[in-house]
Amino acid sequence: MEAPLLLALARAWLRERAELPVDGLWASGRALGLRWAGRRLQEGWVLLLQPQPEFWLLGTDHPAWKRLQAEAPKDSAKLWGPWLQGARLRAVEGDPRERWLGFVFQRRAITGRLETLRLAFQAIPGRPGLRMDGLDVQVPRLGLGVPFPATAPLPTEEPPPLRRWRERWGECLEAALAGEEPEVLEGEGDLLTRHRAWSEGRAATLILAPAQAAAERRRQTESARLDRLGQALERDRAKHAAQLP
Repeated sequence: MEAPLLLALARAWLRERAELPVDGLWASGRALGLRWAGRRLQEGWVLLLQPQPEFWLLGTDHPAWKRLQAEAPKDSAKLWGPWLQGARLRAVEGDPRERWLGFVFQRRAITGRLETLRLAFQAIPGRPGLRMDGLDVQVPRLGLGVPFPATAPLPTEEPPPLRRWRERWGECLEAALAGEEPEVLEGEGDLLTRHRAWSEGRAATLILAPAQAAAERRRQTESARLDRLGQALERDRAKHAAQLP
């Protein structure tokens, strides 16, 4: 995913759904899933690290969501939940020149105090990672993937993806980066609707198709094994029949 698109999608959610709290989460070796509350159709974010870093919006009944969630250790919610459960997204940090997002959350502690945290997502192929940092509270070391600094990167050059966006959007570039232009993704409807449809397609390609291919290979291997056993049984039966008087 290009940096401008990452930023636009995150900002679109912040503008449209900032009132929704995190209702549940899981963390596996290759993704973090955040389930959002407050909607008839349950939705969640998938911050995918492997096989390549991407930012998805999926229904929590989607097969890819369920498959990734099933990979997560049972205690992952206990590690991440105390900091993100019930938290609301308050800001999105990032630069359209760098594949890095800082999701700033606020949650109310049991003491009644508001606590602010940042979940940083480094979506650089080959160096994907996630890390949690407290902005006004101490947070134990939490992260996934490749370690990276707590501070936001400071890019100095304009990379090709941003140049392409600038050429395409012209005077509307800031609106596009703010997630106000649905056409940054193909499809129909508003940008969040398109984000979900796009995510479903990507999830089918990166998660479901490889799993189906692996299952088919196992089926073929087992079928070949049974064929060999059947052939061996037929040879033994023929050999035994030949020895009968």
